[in-house]
Formats: sequence, C-alpha cells, structure tokens
Amino acid sequence: MWYACQQKKARTESERKSIESEFGARYSLLYELPYYNAITSCVIDPMHCLFLGIAKKFFKVWMANDYLSSEKLQIIQEKVNSFKCPPDIGRIPHQIASRFSGLKADQWKSWTLHFSLYAMKGLIPSPDYSCWCKFVEACSLICRRSVEKLDIHVIDQTIEDFCTDFEGLYGKNNLTPNMHLAQGRSSWSGQSGHSLTTFGGGR
Repeated sequence: MWYACQQKKARTESERKSIESEFGARYSLLYELPYYNAITSCVIDPMHCLFLGIAKKFFKVWMANDYLSSEKLQIIQEKVNSFKCPPDIGRIPHQIASRFSGLKADQWKSWTLHFSLYAMKGLIPSPDYSCWCKFVEACSLICRRSVEKLDIHVIDQTIEDFCTDFEGLYGKNNLTPNMHLAQGRSSWSGQSGHSLTTFGGGR
C-alpha cells in the first residue's frame, strides 16, 4: 500500500508509470475505505494469478536460462501427445515444442495440473523440478471444487515454500506481484465458484 500511495504522490506520469512497473502497485480509492485491506479483501482469480501469471513466469525464466532446449521441448511435446485424456481435462497443449507460444489459460491449467510433472521429470535440474512440484501441489489444492479450512494452511505453507525456493533459485528480481498475491491467507476459499478460466481460456 505504501508504494501505491507513492504512486498517487508522483508528480509526473512517467514517475507514476515507473513506480507501477517496478513495484506492481497502483493507487485506488478503495484504499481510503477504513474496512478495506488490499490483501484479505481481494479474491484472487487462479486463471490470472497462477496459470497466466506464475506458471508462464516459470517458463520465461527457464527459457532465459536455457534449461529447456529445442530437443527437450520436443521430448516434452511427445510425452504430452501420448496422453489419452477424458473430456473434462480440456485441450491438450500442442504448442509446447514451439516454446509454449499461444497457449490459452485452460491449456496452461491442463499443462500445470495434469501433464507437467510427468513430462518434465528428468529433463530439468532436480532443485528446479522440486520447486515446480510445490507450485503444482498448491495449484491442485486451490483448484478443487471446495477448499476445506485445514487445506488453507497447507496451501499457504506450500506457496510460501515455493516462493522461498523460487527466490533462492532465480533471485529476488524474478519474483512477481502474483507470487505475493498467492500468499494471501484465506483468499483461495471456493475458487471453482469464481475462476475465470471458463470465460478466458479460449474454449
């Protein structure tokens, strides 16, 4: 919230844009409501936060570090193509070999939850795979039809562990506002009721 207030105080448009770009903060009149908390009062949509946000960020970092060569991407694509999936899984991602270009939100979700752990096992370094496993575990819990109170603690701890590992592996400059939002306690209750994947997934 401090950075959001700094954005409001900025004297020029370029200064405002700089604060927004660097810290992911933008001022809103909602901050003036005495009962409003920017973390606990917001329900986080998994489509934007997890699949179009954090999952895509993972692969941008891996591509930048040359962890996934063209040969490895082709192996991953062949593994994914070998799946025979029930209709509710959604479309199989077919753009993996072309560096994940053009994947829709529902395909990022399917890739993360159903294909990635098997397809990437043995192809990326163990610490990176372990970090990804923690993210997938959290996503699996969050995307259930219902989330129990006991699950909230497990989700929160798993995401915290994942973010700690991510920072240790890739540095603090690669952390994103979505990773911060994902750590908001109790924000994940009942995600299947308001996820935007059905509307924004291109299905």
